[in-house]
Amino acid sequence: EAGLIAEDDGPERGVRCLGRVLDDEAGGPGQVLVLVVVAAADLQQAGRHEHPVLVAAHHHPVGDRQQRQAGDVLIGLGSSGPHSNGYSLIRKILEVSGSKLTDMLEDRSLADWLLAPTRIYVKPLLALCSRLPVHALAHITGGGLSENLPRVLPADTLAVVDTSSWQQPAIFDWLQHNGNVANNEMFRTFNCGIGMVVCVAAGDALAAIEHLTNQGEDARLIGHIEPASGAPEVRLVT
Repeated sequence: EAGLIAEDDGPERGVRCLGRVLDDEAGGPGQVLVLVVVAAADLQQAGRHEHPVLVAAHHHPVGDRQQRQAGDVLIGLGSSGPHSNGYSLIRKILEVSGSKLTDMLEDRSLADWLLAPTRIYVKPLLALCSRLPVHALAHITGGGLSENLPRVLPADTLAVVDTSSWQQPAIFDWLQHNGNVANNEMFRTFNCGIGMVVCVAAGDALAAIEHLTNQGEDARLIGHIEPASGAPEVRLVT
């Protein structure tokens, strides 16, 4: 299990859609597992069930670990903010800086920046998986790009990420400045503006970006995979 990638309200009250990326340690085929779960209260009201129940399950294949190779490209999807990660450090920065949640940053309060709902990527990603081969998906949660990308890469590869290829939301600049946080620590703690990374063959990059953009995502090319030696790693360049 490589982590929960999405949770989204369904079109009707009480319906949840959960997406998980599944991958085995031996490098077997990864999959996006989609579960539709109906809340207990709604089923009880209908007089049919006493507990939450799985009502549908679908598997969408993601390429196995051996398909992820040097020459593949990395597409980043923009985040809406910290996405519920790094808040121990955020609270400390607020404390030591003497800042208040009502303080303004650009045209929004710090509270609005920090409490922005996590962006949900499941629907655009499922649609993408149905259109072209997706070699890997990396949800950028706690640990940032530095720790989450290697989890989906095979040995003897290096992910090179150009951090100048996107403009991170102003809240991350504020956190770094007011907390005096080093660059490497920022990228190891926060998503820094990239909430999901999609790995595809170079020849599919433009089609993937166009599809994700049409789905409302801020999608852009942020890096590529190179051959290396040993455990998979990430190199951040500017």
